[in-house]
Amino acid sequence: MPKLAYVLVLLVGVLFADNSKKFLGTVPVLVSSDSSIYEEAIAGMQSVAEFNATIQYLEPLLAENTDMAEWFRTLRAQNPQLVIAIGQKAAQLAQQHLNDVPIVFSMVSGAKSLLSAQGKSCGVSMDIPAGEFFATLREIKPQARRVVGFYSVENSETAFEGAYQDLKHGLIYEPIRVPSAAEFSRFVAALDSNTDAVLMTADPIYTKENFDLLSRAAVEKKIILMTPFAPLVKIGANFALTADYTHIGILTGEMANRILQGKSDCRSELVRFPENSYFYLNEDFAARQEITLPESIKARAQTTRLFTAVAKLLNEEKYLPARKILEAMIERDPNNRTAAVYLDIVLEKLTGNKLRILLAQAEAFMRERKYAMARLQYQEALRLNSKSEKAREGLKQAIYLQSEEARMAAGRRAALGDIYEAIRGYQHALSILPSNSKARSELAALRSREARKIPELMQQGLAAYNQRDYNSAIRIFDNVLLIQPGHNQATEYLRLSRQKREAADRLYQQQSSGAQK
Repeated sequence: MPKLAYVLVLLVGVLFADNSKKFLGTVPVLVSSDSSIYEEAIAGMQSVAEFNATIQYLEPLLAENTDMAEWFRTLRAQNPQLVIAIGQKAAQLAQQHLNDVPIVFSMVSGAKSLLSAQGKSCGVSMDIPAGEFFATLREIKPQARRVVGFYSVENSETAFEGAYQDLKHGLIYEPIRVPSAAEFSRFVAALDSNTDAVLMTADPIYTKENFDLLSRAAVEKKIILMTPFAPLVKIGANFALTADYTHIGILTGEMANRILQGKSDCRSELVRFPENSYFYLNEDFAARQEITLPESIKARAQTTRLFTAVAKLLNEEKYLPARKILEAMIERDPNNRTAAVYLDIVLEKLTGNKLRILLAQAEAFMRERKYAMARLQYQEALRLNSKSEKAREGLKQAIYLQSEEARMAAGRRAALGDIYEAIRGYQHALSILPSNSKARSELAALRSREARKIPELMQQGLAAYNQRDYNSAIRIFDNVLLIQPGHNQATEYLRLSRQKREAADRLYQQQSSGAQK
C-alpha cells in the first residue's frame, strides 16, 4: 500500500510536530530504502514515539558517502542514546559500525543473526511465526497432518522454525533440502497424497518458474500452498500471512521508549514478533482444489480487504467514509490496534491536532497529579474519538489514581482522629471509583470500630433535639448515619430536626419582618 504509507507519513509528521513528544530526546533512524512497507512501519513507530526521530535513508547516504565508516564515526560522536535501523541492510550496516551503541532493529527477517554478543542489539522481526500458518491450515483443513517446506540455504532460520511448532498444532513438519533451483521439479514431483500443505519461506529456490510449477502441483494434488508473500496469492497460492507493518512500527517505537526511559535494555528485550498479521486468501484457487473454506477464514480475508479500502479512501482524502469503516472494524474487534492507529490519524486530519493536544494536556496533568483535570481532558478526547485507546486507558488510570488519592487522604484523617471527615473521604473515593476495594474495606473497618459510639451519640442527639438545639442535633444524627447508614432512629430524628429548624427559621423571619414594620 505505497500511497497509504505516503499519506500516513505526511499525517504523522503533522500530528507529532508539537512539543508533547520531545521529552525523550532525538533518535537517529536509518532506513534501508523508501519502500512502502518501511514507510508504514515509520508511521506506526511515530504514532507512539516519545522521542524525535531524525530519519535518513540508506540509498542516498551510500551515494553521497564513499566511506560510510566516516559517516558512522560522525554519528557516534553525537553520543546517541540508541539508533533505530529499519530493514535488513540498515540493521546490518548499523551493527557493523556501531557495536558500542544500542541498536533497535525493525522490519527484518532472521533476527537472531542480528543479536550482538555485547547485548547491544534488539528489535522487532517481520517474520510471521510458523505456528500462525499451522493454526490457519488446521482451521481450513482440520484433518491436515503433514506439511513440508523446501529450502536451499544452509542454516535457514525460517525453514527450520516449523519443526519446533508443528506438534503443538497437531502437525508433522518436514524441511526438505533442495540442492539447487534446477532440481526443484524433481522434489515437487515427489509430493504425494500424504502431503497436506507446503509452507514457502524466503529462499532463492523459488524462481518464477519453480513457483508456477509448485502452484500447478498444489491444484492437481489438492495441497494447500501457504506463503508469506501476498502477491503470490493472486497468481496461485491458497493464502498468505504478512506482517502488519504499521503494528511492527508501533512495537519498535514502544521498545525504543522503554529503553530511553531506562525501564529496559536490549539485553532484556531481545526480539519481538508481530502480534497482528494481514491475511490474504484466494478463494478461486481453493475452489479449483475442491476445498471448502470456513466462514471464519473468509471473514479474516474480508478484514484485510477493508484495510485496503481504507488505504484507497485515505489516498483520496475521503476521511469521513474511512472513519466509518475503521469505527465499524473496532466495534467488531476492540483489540485491533492497527485500526485504532489509523482512526487516530483520520480524526487528527478531521479535527486538526485537537485530539493530540488534549491527550498531551491530560498527560501533563497526570504528571502533576492533577487527576480531576486529567479526567476532563481525557473525557473531551473521547468525545472526539470514542475509540481512542490512549484516552480510554488514560481516563481509567486518572479515575483510579484520583480515587486512591482520596482514599489515602481519608486514611490520614482517620489516623488523626478526624473520624467523620475520614468517612466522607472514603465515600468520596468510592464515588469516584465504586470498585475501589481498598477504600471499601477501610471504610467498613472504620465504621465497625466507631459503631460502639452510636448509643452515646444518639443520647446526645436526642438531648439536643429536646432542648431545641436543632443545629447540634442535625450534626450529631448526621454523624451517626456516617457510621451506620440507614440507622432508622437517626434517620427519623434527622428529618424531624431539619423540619423543626426550618419552622423555627420561618418564625424568626416573620417576627423580624413584623418588628421592622
